[in-house]
Amino acid sequence: MKVNNAVYALLDNEHGGFAQYVVLKAALCATKPSRLEYAEAAAVPLAALTAWQGLFDHGDLKPEQQVLIHGGAGGVGHLAIQLAKAKGARVITTVASNDKEFVRQLGADQVIDYKSERFEERVRNVDVVFDLVGGETQLRSWSVLKQGGVLVSTLGKPADDMARKHHARAAGYLAQPDATQLKQITELIDQGKVRPIVQATYPLAQMAEAQLRVEREHTRGKVVVIAAT
Repeated sequence: MKVNNAVYALLDNEHGGFAQYVVLKAALCATKPSRLEYAEAAAVPLAALTAWQGLFDHGDLKPEQQVLIHGGAGGVGHLAIQLAKAKGARVITTVASNDKEFVRQLGADQVIDYKSERFEERVRNVDVVFDLVGGETQLRSWSVLKQGGVLVSTLGKPADDMARKHHARAAGYLAQPDATQLKQITELIDQGKVRPIVQATYPLAQMAEAQLRVEREHTRGKVVVIAAT
């Protein structure tokens, strides 16, 4: 990394992201992917590191293993599909019916419409369930795991007693800044193996509208807020 390079990063707990400028340690930064425009690059660090750490750090996903990703069309989910495929895993995902073709284009091997199909009737012997939905979906996911599998959630740690009952492991986490991992993600992006999808952009002055859109509407990919410079 050199002076005047464009960089991106997941901000640490000392910094907020709703601002035009932020000062950050260079050690937390990675060079911006050359293939991406700035709005696309802004969509990467939090979502991609959440996906990376869930799949590989907590899920220990390996090539040729099976992963079931709940919520595969969303901000984290659409990157998780691509990262898992880039690492050689077989990807199954649950989405709404109008997102089925979208996730197929991202590389999903098996797509399940969560409204009209019960995934536990379609899936067996999964190595990793990556849960971005929670609730009943999480509870039903235990039955599809193979013995020794892992249920990883961004919505709090799944119950240990359920993990023991199903001879599996439970993991919950919050994504952490990691420039080394972000550099590996950058390489995959510049190799054309991963690309963030930006559904909409908003100026910083419309932050509230952007937040409401994410909360109230079904989003495909990411919503990005752009600060004026």
